Amino acid sequence: MTRLIVCGLLGFCAACSSGGASGASSGAVTSGSTASSSGQGGSGSGPGTGSASGGTTPSGGNAGTGATATGATSGAGGPASGASTGSGAGATGSNSPPAEAGAMTGQDATTTSPPVDAGAYPMILDGGPCPANALFCDDFEEYGPIGMVMNGMLPLSQMRPNWDQFSFHGFPRVDTVMPLLPGKMHSAYLDTEMGSYRFAAFIHQTPDGTPVLPLAHYGRVMANIKAVSPMSQWTIIEVQGLLPGSTTELATYGFGGNMGHLAASYAQRTRVLQADGGVALRPGEPENDMEKAKITQLDCTKTATTQTMTVGKWTCVEWNIDATAGVMHLWIDGVAQTEVDVAGHGTECSVGMATTPWTAPAMFTKVNLVWEGMGTDSPGQLLAYDEFAVGTERIGCPQ
Repeated sequence: MTRLIVCGLLGFCAACSSGGASGASSGAVTSGSTASSSGQGGSGSGPGTGSASGGTTPSGGNAGTGATATGATSGAGGPASGASTGSGAGATGSNSPPAEAGAMTGQDATTTSPPVDAGAYPMILDGGPCPANALFCDDFEEYGPIGMVMNGMLPLSQMRPNWDQFSFHGFPRVDTVMPLLPGKMHSAYLDTEMGSYRFAAFIHQTPDGTPVLPLAHYGRVMANIKAVSPMSQWTIIEVQGLLPGSTTELATYGFGGNMGHLAASYAQRTRVLQADGGVALRPGEPENDMEKAKITQLDCTKTATTQTMTVGKWTCVEWNIDATAGVMHLWIDGVAQTEVDVAGHGTECSVGMATTPWTAPAMFTKVNLVWEGMGTDSPGQLLAYDEFAVGTERIGCPQ
């Protein structure tokens, strides 16, 4: 896939893929603003035992100044049609839906119509053809081989500059394991061993002060999960940002499960810092008991009574988060999982009161595709992701 690199006056550069859907999202990408991948200089031996170190998040910089592209919508909840224009890095183009972006049968009555935050959202370079109503997407086809594994350590720079690969008892990489669609070769894939605090993640993030996606948005990803924890909490999707006026306190929204059923989750916790004061690379949940003790404000869930996660095959996971209203919705293979609908707050908390509102961050600066297993019943995990997309209306499942 050919890239055209366009550089602005301040040294910002954007790459546009020929044949891709660069009109779906726009905005220059700051050279050097991506956080370092976890594990650079870290240590570990054997699969599933690598420890995370060396990753820091920059505290300044700008990921782009271009306006977000939008397209006209056709029908309630249907895919966008017509031309969409993108500004920033100077490109304007027509954007038509690709074959794999499937239409939906209808929009659930409980969903919100989220407004678009002001500002640009950083594009994913060479992310493949996006659905017309997506701000950005990734089909994970563009990443090269992981290279040689030395002394049991996995290289964790394979997915730069789009994603950081976080490893804590797990190996995240793009691989040929379980490709999703005909003609596709790769998926984002991770594995972890059994036990508590087993994490691995793909993290798409921006510096403080630059939104990575809207506070009110829809997302979609295909997931193939081997197994889930039968009793303890686990998470597969998260978004996160600093609370208004704070440089230390984070708000994290997530979807996963609890006590054997689906769950929506929310936590407020203090950032984890490194010894030199830099921000440690983490997904959304604490890595160990010491970090868990930093969740002193709120740690709550809304747990389903009957609805569960589909395992052992490719499953379409869609979500809607409107942090400005404390609203969350989830669909599995197009079916609304209404038992985890959130309206303002959860129903049970390990820290804080269940009636406490789930406060929005100032902006979301991080989205995680992740396995976080917090209990001793966390299974040995094999989890693949594909066809990731984010937009301001429901995107639908690939066909």
